Amino acid sequence: MTTQFKESEYRLLGDEIIKHGGFWQVDLGGIATINLPKECEPNIDEIFNIFGFKPTEIKD
Repeated sequence: MTTQFKESEYRLLGDEIIKHGGFWQVDLGGIATINLPKECEPNIDEIFNIFGFKPTEIKD
């Protein structure tokens, strides 16, 4: 995760993920793990672009 965004902005993202039945956590101060159900509505690629995430691994 980048320091470009405030913690409160990341929390908004987390709230949206939870709202759609997902789960998220941050480990070691900057590694984000996001789990979303297959039928999740948000466009995850768009969210990654907005927050500058460059995922190293995506699993179906």
